[in-house]
Amino acid sequence: MFTNMTVLSRQAFETAMDESLTVEEAVAYLEKQLQFRSLRNKIDRYSGGKTEKEVRTLLVSGLLQNHPEMKKDSVERRVRGWMNPKNTSTLYKKDAIEAAFLLGLNLRDADDFVALVCGEKLHYRNAEEIVYIYALNNGLSYTEAAALSKKMEDLLSGAKDSAVLQESDFTLNLRSEIEELHTEEELRAFLHENIGSIGHLHNQAYQLFMEMLSCLQNPVHETDSENLWQGEKEKLTVREVLREYLYENSIQSGKKKESASGKGKKKRTASPQDAAFITAVESEILKGWPDEFTLSKMQARKADITRKVLILLFIATDEGYDALREDYGPVPEVLHHKASRPYITDQDADGTPPDSENSGFRDDPYYDEDSEFDDYLPTRDEAFQDMRYRLDYMLTMSGFSPLDPRSGFDWLVLYSMCVEDIFEMDERMRSIFYTMFGKGEDEYAET
Repeated sequence: MFTNMTVLSRQAFETAMDESLTVEEAVAYLEKQLQFRSLRNKIDRYSGGKTEKEVRTLLVSGLLQNHPEMKKDSVERRVRGWMNPKNTSTLYKKDAIEAAFLLGLNLRDADDFVALVCGEKLHYRNAEEIVYIYALNNGLSYTEAAALSKKMEDLLSGAKDSAVLQESDFTLNLRSEIEELHTEEELRAFLHENIGSIGHLHNQAYQLFMEMLSCLQNPVHETDSENLWQGEKEKLTVREVLREYLYENSIQSGKKKESASGKGKKKRTASPQDAAFITAVESEILKGWPDEFTLSKMQARKADITRKVLILLFIATDEGYDALREDYGPVPEVLHHKASRPYITDQDADGTPPDSENSGFRDDPYYDEDSEFDDYLPTRDEAFQDMRYRLDYMLTMSGFSPLDPRSGFDWLVLYSMCVEDIFEMDERMRSIFYTMFGKGEDEYAET
């Protein structure tokens, strides 16, 4: 399980798996003990063994060459921020891509690096990113890639995102083609032929988002509704989904706490009982938490689906291993189908899913062809690993990085998944948010 984990990651993962860890102890661990992965640590991992001074010099000189309009003092200050060992923030994706060029990474390493420092992999269906992917794959510099993108901007401007997706609208179908492009003429011909199906947003993530949101908005199976309410199906609004499944009341309480503490600028590191300030981990958890407006924009394809939203919807809709044994209704099929689970091998046993193009799928450990699923009940650890692999696979398939036990939000998710019964997972999440932020309006009104 820990084959490719560092000592710190293994310690964080083992703590999340600790059956005796109470919610209060879990929050205290997040606040005081979890050692977040710094941005410098992520950069060093792909520096090719260079010293800190060498990396700084490389980044500063590269940024000045790429952006001659920038002042040296400003660039040096920016790089100092990146290399600050206490800086646990992420980079904007465009900066992460540029840093990959400066570090001299090949395409595969650049893909992993970008995912590590911004949470999102290179997007083979993003019109602008395709040019940079081509450049990385063919040894071009960042300035050459930027010039090529500028040269092709009229062609790239034809990209658009459709709300109606076809089988051909997913990355897997274009990735191999893009990686076979080796001349500017081939790139231009490819874009000209495919620009009508290339956009800017993540199609796989959007499909999963719509399926999972539909599950939450239509919680009663159609045949059940006919028996219960004379054919009238229950339909939840986006606002009701937020309140019922995405912990809106406690999150709103947390946002008020963040606002009162100076928009998150003052980070509390003392006792969790000191409610005057918000902690760094609380701020990380609140960052990008969806509201009614953002979810509605995602539905309308006016905003891209985020990694955090996919994780939250997965947790809200997942029915665990039992969903493979019985038909409970509209569960997103792609996440529960036997063939959607990656092999467990020594290489990916740290939770990193295999490359979907170069790997097969593992056999379900509980599946018996002769007697279907029998009456086998997985252990707590087996059920946890099953859910974790499916969640990691969903994230990777959608273009995002898998769960990282040294990320505050991801650690919270791992801890919440480590329960005896899947129905306890939601209660554990709510308890954590209650401990961090308070009940919020009407939260736990019946308790």
